[in-house]
Amino acid sequence: MRNFWSLLKVNIIHTFKLNKLFKRKENRISLFMTLFVILGYIGIGVISFFYIYILGNVLNESGSPHLILVSGITFGFILIILMTITTANSYLFRSRDFDLLMSLPVSSSTVITSKIVYLLVINYFMFLLIYVPTIVVYQIYNQTSVMFWLLTLPTFLLTPLLPITISGLLSYLFGFIPLKQKHKTILTILISMAFFFLIFWSQYQMSLMEDPESFFDKLGNTLSKINLPGYLAALGMMGDVLNYLLFITISIIPFVVFIILIANNYLKSNSRSRRSEVNKRYVLTDSVSQSQTRALIVKELRRYFNSAIYVINTIITPVLSVVLLIFLILSKDRIMEVFAVLGFDIFPFILLFILAFSLSLTSTTCSSISIEGKQFWILKSLPCKTHQIFWGKIFVNLLITVPILIIDIIIALIVFNITVVDVLFLLIIPLAVLIYNSCIGLYVNLLLPRFDYDNDTKVVKQSLSVIVSMLFGILGVIILAFLGYITYGMFNTKLSVYLIVSLGGILLALISFMLLHIHGTKLYKKIHF
Repeated sequence: MRNFWSLLKVNIIHTFKLNKLFKRKENRISLFMTLFVILGYIGIGVISFFYIYILGNVLNESGSPHLILVSGITFGFILIILMTITTANSYLFRSRDFDLLMSLPVSSSTVITSKIVYLLVINYFMFLLIYVPTIVVYQIYNQTSVMFWLLTLPTFLLTPLLPITISGLLSYLFGFIPLKQKHKTILTILISMAFFFLIFWSQYQMSLMEDPESFFDKLGNTLSKINLPGYLAALGMMGDVLNYLLFITISIIPFVVFIILIANNYLKSNSRSRRSEVNKRYVLTDSVSQSQTRALIVKELRRYFNSAIYVINTIITPVLSVVLLIFLILSKDRIMEVFAVLGFDIFPFILLFILAFSLSLTSTTCSSISIEGKQFWILKSLPCKTHQIFWGKIFVNLLITVPILIIDIIIALIVFNITVVDVLFLLIIPLAVLIYNSCIGLYVNLLLPRFDYDNDTKVVKQSLSVIVSMLFGILGVIILAFLGYITYGMFNTKLSVYLIVSLGGILLALISFMLLHIHGTKLYKKIHF
């Protein structure tokens, strides 16, 4: 047990960089970033509360307030699966600290237990953003008993067990598929994208039901099938003791069996996943010279597409913008009815900020320095100028997002009959936001680099630079939206809003570019691996 707690403590300190908070040189900036992240975390919680509150209001008016609890727990269940299924394989079975851990006088069961409990801790932070608002909204519209409040904490602790078990088991079985690593990466990306699309498609289909009574009856049945443990937990918190005992059984037993299974096969699983492949058909060809910038871009693209978690975490929100447009097209008649009342001039602005927001949520640059890992010294030793290295990393983000932006604009032009002026600013403003997001993401990663990671997940999803740059991206879109709102209230003309917001976006892009070019270059030169 002592070894288990030691491994877990080291893992948490290593992930969140808690030891840096007590260093004098880094104390100020660490405290500032910590405060910034805490405020961002609270902000996400507030947004989650309003979303669940709106859902609770709808369920209450339909006569189904009890579904608030089931819906919230189910949303958390799905979120944990989505966040874990893409990380479990690299964290449990392809971890870079495998050799180090195996050299320690610690059993495999202790190692795997500490890793899975660490996954639980991370997922508790995410689940908390949904669970607490769900409990608050539920008690607003329902009478609660003492048993309900006594079971809130056990339900919170037990709910993530089964989704982590499912995600980890799928990742474990995925390792047995006889495919080359690059093919497994492509398959992982496609499966994850398909899973995301199916979730949004199912939500869209449910929203099209015209009969409210049948809709909420079907919703309750659907939730009970998707997340049976969550449904049983909700019934137990409402007073059904037998169902709650069944929830405990379904949550704990598979989790314990999963730990035993993985612990007994930990060595074989990691050895299998770490096998190297030999290309027996390699043919020696003449080398083709490339320019430095082009070679750097090719290098960045290869590193990007070699990591499934890197691709999934950065491409999902840009692709989501296309999915949202498709759903808008399928609901075109309803949307036109709404904007016939509000005014058609508002629709291009809504479309603009949907595109800007979805395209700016993630960026490849916010982890592009850290992803170099132990090979960072090779990057610094290259006979290239710093701005060439920066441009190579920024180009990857633009190469992914700009084509998606153009596809969005073409779809909007064909379907919604927007004007040429709308098309022009639908390109200029999101492009300025993308440049701002790319530069600020790279600058934040230079400010908060991390090279001592044991798998890509800790850099791409759990590093402080990713969280901070995401908050800066959201903040930039909020600033532009506020500028647009103020301008529309003052001048009440579409062109004036476009011009002011465009100037604001270009200004943000210039500030981030100058910050990266001046101070970012100094930070890059100071980084010592």
